[in-house]
Amino acid sequence: RTRDGFLLKVVASYDLYWDGHLIGRNGRVSAQEEDEGPGVVDALFQIPSELLGVGEHVVALRMSSWNTGFRSPTYALLFGFGNFRTMLVERSRTAILSVMAVGAALVGATVFGLIWLLAGRRMPVLLFSLLFLCVAVLQALQAWRWLYEYPYNWHFPRLVVITSLTTAMAVLLPAFVLHHFALSGRRWVYGGLAVLLTAAWFSSPIYNLIGLALCAIGFAMALLLALRAAWGRRRGAGFACVGLGASVAALIAAPRDFLDHAFFISAGPGIAGLLVALVLQLRDERREAQ
Repeated sequence: RTRDGFLLKVVASYDLYWDGHLIGRNGRVSAQEEDEGPGVVDALFQIPSELLGVGEHVVALRMSSWNTGFRSPTYALLFGFGNFRTMLVERSRTAILSVMAVGAALVGATVFGLIWLLAGRRMPVLLFSLLFLCVAVLQALQAWRWLYEYPYNWHFPRLVVITSLTTAMAVLLPAFVLHHFALSGRRWVYGGLAVLLTAAWFSSPIYNLIGLALCAIGFAMALLLALRAAWGRRRGAGFACVGLGASVAALIAAPRDFLDHAFFISAGPGIAGLLVALVLQLRDERREAQ
C-alpha cells in the first residue's frame, strides 16, 4: 500500500483507469481534433488505497493525440510505480544537476565571451564561448521538462531544438580542437562532419537516438583530432585527449543518460580537458607578453 504512485509519460491526452475505475485525466480526450485538449507529457497520479489490494491489476488508457504536430512511430509510453510522495520529490531532484549545469555553463560562456571581445577576438576563445552557450541552453531545456509541466504538443518542437543544439555542439567541439591546436586539413574535417551529421539526422525517427549519434560523432571526431595534436606534441593536447576519452567512454557505458540530466557529468571531462588546454595557452601568452 506504500506504492500508491503511478507515473505516466506519454505524448497524448488520456483517461487513466485502474481495474476499471477512472483515477485520473490528463488533458481532454476526443475523437475529433478540434475538441481535444492537450495533456502534459509527464503526469503523476495517486492510486486510491481501496484499489491497492493484493494480486494483479489492470491499467487501461483511453487516448487521443491529434495535436502531436510531428509524425512519430511511437507514443513514447513509459510508466513507473512507487510511493507517491517519494516520486513527487524525485521529479524535482531530477532537475537539480541540469539547473547546476546551466549556471556553470552560462558563467563559462560569459567569461570566455568577454575574453574574446576584449582580448584579441581569437577564434578558439569564441568557439569555446559558443560551446558553453549551447550546453547552457541544452541543459535548460532538459530541466524545463521537470520544472514546468508543458502540454504534449510542445514535446516534439522541444526535441527538435535540443537535437539542433546537439548538432551545433557536435560541430563546435571538433572546430575548437582544429583551431586551438592549429591543425591542417580543415576542409576535409568539416566536409566529413557535414556528411556524418546529415546522415545522423536521417538515421532514426526517434530524436533521442539521433542526439546520441550526433554526440558520438562530435566527441569521437574531437578525440581523433586531439590525438593528432598530441602526436604533434601540441601544448595541452594530452589533457584534451584524457578528458575527451573519458567522455567517449561515458557515452559508450551509459548512452541513455548522456543527453539526460546526467549530461554535464558525462560530457564534463571532455569540456574540462579542452578548458585546461585553452587556459594553458592563455597563460603562456601572458608570460610571453610580460
